[in-house]
Amino acid sequence: MKRLHIIGRHNSGKTTLILRLIPALKERGLRVGVLKHAPGIQSFEGESDSARFAKAGADFTGLVGRHGGAIYLPELTEISQWEKVVEHFFPQVDLLLVEGYKSASGTKIEVWHDGLSEPPVSKSEEPPLFFVSKVSLMPEIQSLSPDDIDSIAEQIQRWWKS
Repeated sequence: MKRLHIIGRHNSGKTTLILRLIPALKERGLRVGVLKHAPGIQSFEGESDSARFAKAGADFTGLVGRHGGAIYLPELTEISQWEKVVEHFFPQVDLLLVEGYKSASGTKIEVWHDGLSEPPVSKSEEPPLFFVSKVSLMPEIQSLSPDDIDSIAEQIQRWWKS
């Protein structure tokens, strides 16, 4: 399994890109998993039963519904720990797309558009594999249009095979 971070500023289009990439990558034969970095979550929030179980110190808390479920594991806060969980429970996953975790090491794609008030994250961090943007941001790094999902998926597949 390879891990690829989709990074960018708030409201840059990361989720939209991932939603479009999942079927495009699956059409290319890749089995795709997704993790979303949510640094603001302290535990399951609110006063729900699940939040109360987590706050009481349960080693894990699960939510199970008619259409799936989720598990809260309070001790797992690093992406490398979650990568091991995914590899263990979902060995069939070829590619793990991580929304965020821009400070973690690993290969990244940055999403950016000119409506954002801040510069791209990669201007101050390590350079991304490529940008997803309608404008060229750094001359030495390729920018692909967010409308060209086939080219984006093709570049990801080429990187995955390398």
